[in-house]
Amino acid sequence: MLDLKRGDTLSYSGFLPEGWLPSGTWSVLCKVQEKKTGNKFPVTATLTPPSGAETRYALSLYASAADVAAWPIGKLNADIQFTNSATTPPYVFSSATFIVNLMEDVA
Repeated sequence: MLDLKRGDTLSYSGFLPEGWLPSGTWSVLCKVQEKKTGNKFPVTATLTPPSGAETRYALSLYASAADVAAWPIGKLNADIQFTNSATTPPYVFSSATFIVNLMEDVA
């Protein structure tokens, strides 16, 4: 679960586990979804291939403070979808669903 206050910037970066993505031409997409209405809100997702001594893909997720301010308060579902366009047809899979717990800001 990722706790976040409404109107704050969502910024998360990390590395995928070693060997989690095989070599390929990968792209990534992320959205959060309100359970009650099904409304979806985009999150900018960036996948950086390994380079130099680093052997893992880097993943970054970002939503501006203005974007997050428009999200509804409560627990939102989120998925990250990975697509390898180097295969025919493209190979697509999604992460496990995780929760973004969006809370009202007190300040």
